[in-house]
Amino acid sequence: MSIESVYMALAGIALILSIIFNRQSKPQWFVLKLVGVVASTVPIIGILQGGMFLEKDPPHSRACFLQAAVTITTYFILLYGFDIDML
Repeated sequence: MSIESVYMALAGIALILSIIFNRQSKPQWFVLKLVGVVASTVPIIGILQGGMFLEKDPPHSRACFLQAAVTITTYFILLYGFDIDML
């Protein structure tokens, strides 16, 4: 398993989360929200975006929080389970 495949899987998860939580958005907003969820792969950005959109767009906020949580979980599983450092 290479690190590149882990990053591609995280991007795929971001796409799936965007489709699930933002499918009612207009196409141009969907693309911007997809970029936001992909950027949420960096956990601090995901937490900040999730907090910023908490009241304005709860589904997008949920997607950002989930992407940050998935990334953190993946990091600890790879680090302590497989002795692979993503950084």
